[in-house]
Amino acid sequence: MIDKLRSLFRTRAYLGLPTDKRLWIFSSTDNKAFNYNSSYMFKYVVESLPQITPRYVINDAEKRAELSREYGEEYFVSTDDDEGLETVMRGGVWFTSAGLPAYAGGLSRDRLIVNLWHGIPLKRIALLDPQEPAYKKLYFRRIFSRNYTHVVTTSEEVGKVMAKSLGVDDDKIKIWGQPRCDCLFGEFDAGAFLKERYPDVPAGSRRILYAPTFRSDKPVRLFPFDDFSKEGLERFLEEEDAYIFIRTHSRETADVEGFVSDRVRLMNADVAEDVTEVLPLFDMLITDYSSVYIDYMILGRPMVFLPYDLGDYENKHGFNFPYDDVTPGDKPGDFEEFKAAAGRALRGEFDTEKLAKAGELFHEVEGDSCRRIAEAILEELEDTVQ
Repeated sequence: MIDKLRSLFRTRAYLGLPTDKRLWIFSSTDNKAFNYNSSYMFKYVVESLPQITPRYVINDAEKRAELSREYGEEYFVSTDDDEGLETVMRGGVWFTSAGLPAYAGGLSRDRLIVNLWHGIPLKRIALLDPQEPAYKKLYFRRIFSRNYTHVVTTSEEVGKVMAKSLGVDDDKIKIWGQPRCDCLFGEFDAGAFLKERYPDVPAGSRRILYAPTFRSDKPVRLFPFDDFSKEGLERFLEEEDAYIFIRTHSRETADVEGFVSDRVRLMNADVAEDVTEVLPLFDMLITDYSSVYIDYMILGRPMVFLPYDLGDYENKHGFNFPYDDVTPGDKPGDFEEFKAAAGRALRGEFDTEKLAKAGELFHEVEGDSCRRIAEAILEELEDTVQ
């Protein structure tokens, strides 16, 4: 919050600068991350819209240097220096997935601000989050809600939730899809990925992603069964010729390393910064409340859910949708049930009808989202962008 307030005071000095509708600014988490929908939209613009000048805000110098080597140093700016902040404030279109590239009121008077967000909210977020204090919600309304021109989402039902969560009028909600999910409709070279990052994992093996939700008040309980056995899990995975890849939040404090074995590996952001692009690698998913499963269901593959603290989690955070209705997969209560459920999933035995129904709720539009969004914005700007 302190960083945002400092940004607010610096930004005010640049209000009133003329904006260029051909200069598109992209940002994501705390202006430090190249992730979520913003990164996919940025890459699309670089590759497909030569008439547009894209700039991505990365205030982490090491990360900015790394990205500059990959894409070109002209594309990346920092709002920590005056030149970068001025570039951002001259941008006529801003795309964001988390936060804003700069903070102030009245920013949307001279530009379009498009909130791509960073997932589909199973749990309550932002203004609906009971854990958020009143002063943060007030700040959110004044700095974020009032600045958004469009909020992009994936279905009418999700749009209703996003409007209430972000405090925007219904007409600002645009069902244009998630840019990051475009990669789920292309080809993924699992063999090349494994050879580079996990050379001892056979390309023909079956692979399971375990992506539990981060809990701010306590560590996640991995494999939350009283009868859990690490040796038993290893035997099960050997019998199934399967590997589990655990992916936790960067702030997770659980003893994740204690679960690592020959067939249980880690796959955090140092291996794959954005998990969406590697989802096709996996034959099944294990999670609890993470919205990663909503992206994963696009692939039509099985899932197993471990909501071991469902009552406590729901009381603290609340859900936007009935949990059992929108989680299409077994919910085992002990280790033996877990192995049985995972075995069925790996054999392709799961409730495809429930999966399809949940998919219809969440995914009215997916695929080709970058093009769809870009064309809509260009049409809105057609008098100024040629």
